[in-house]
Amino acid sequence: MQSKYGRIGTEKLVLAFIEAILASLPKREMLDKVIDQCWPYLCNYLESACVHVRLLIGLSNIKANQSEFLVDNDTKLLYFGNNTLYSELSKFATIWQGSVFPDDPSLLTSCQGVIQVDFSLPATLENVGYGNYSNVCIDRLRVLSNAIRLAGFGRVITEPWIPILNPEFPIDGIRIIGKNSGSFDTAYYLLDNEMLERFQNLYTILRRIENEDECHQEEGSAVRRRFRSAISRFANTYEQGLWESVIVDVIIVMESLLTPNKQGGRMQLALAASNLLGMTEIEAREIFENINRMYAIRNGYVHGEPSTRKEWEKSLYEIAKEAKYKVKQGDRRVNEYAIELTRDYARRSICAMLNLYHHANRTPSDALTKDLHRIHLDLKLKAEIQTKARCYSLFNRPSFLDEESSA
Repeated sequence: MQSKYGRIGTEKLVLAFIEAILASLPKREMLDKVIDQCWPYLCNYLESACVHVRLLIGLSNIKANQSEFLVDNDTKLLYFGNNTLYSELSKFATIWQGSVFPDDPSLLTSCQGVIQVDFSLPATLENVGYGNYSNVCIDRLRVLSNAIRLAGFGRVITEPWIPILNPEFPIDGIRIIGKNSGSFDTAYYLLDNEMLERFQNLYTILRRIENEDECHQEEGSAVRRRFRSAISRFANTYEQGLWESVIVDVIIVMESLLTPNKQGGRMQLALAASNLLGMTEIEAREIFENINRMYAIRNGYVHGEPSTRKEWEKSLYEIAKEAKYKVKQGDRRVNEYAIELTRDYARRSICAMLNLYHHANRTPSDALTKDLHRIHLDLKLKAEIQTKARCYSLFNRPSFLDEESSA
């Protein structure tokens, strides 16, 4: 048997293989049977020119109308329904007989779905080392997590993540990276074919930006930096402890894309956002009024005059009541929902500008932003911009409320 790992490396792998078998066997007399069953996997592992890597990204707070969605040849998204990633884990990796893992299942019991990525790397000793193949996983993880978050309304949790080397080869443990995000009293993320199409489109665009950066392409580098900064700040809004901080970051994201290198603040941003995202007059009015409310919260916070709890809840109630669902003042769920509504404006702004950059060769710093600031934007021009930006109805967002509370 010719091994790419050399004699010493091969001996170490074979010894580890035998030790793992012995550790997993309840009875030693089963040894011959298990070795016969598993030895071909080891031979294939040693002789193959490539190593198979499987990346799993847990998804929480999600619902779907089918069990499997194909993203591309390497990637698919799976929804478990009433099951969890913990109960389904054995389908993604070969587990030694008698092994129980992971030791802490709490990280996986809240995951109703998973993004599964399968790819190959050259079977060099460097790639087989954990650090190298996990770095490739991180690159994929970042783009996929950003694309799924940006594709639709609702707070989807994209962790923990699990890198598995050669999942066909029996293992007795896995590395789980991330934390238990718990549960959220907010709108769930609803995945359907329309959402999948947006996810695939954004994934393509973000992969393009990533590839252009890796190739050190000078053209468009300033625009890509702007996008990276906006997407990173948007992702950070999920980690904020203070609600006011979320509003401030949402405003910064939208200003960086819709009013770059400009002054005028609130009015320009409210006009640009409502002209770009409002598909109807009602939607445009909701955005315009809520951006003004958000800007008032932002101004008070950054100038050292944060709102009292009563003022804050009143502002959030005013934002939330613009949705098509009935809301009840004082209900904490309304506050959470209002925060998600403000994130939705930033989410849609990023997506619109990414689409204009990718499909129409328009950037956040060109003449497009001048058009969006007009009080009376030409309807034909507005329709053209929204079409190329792939905008969709603002009211395409699920509610956290029960049927009795919805309009």
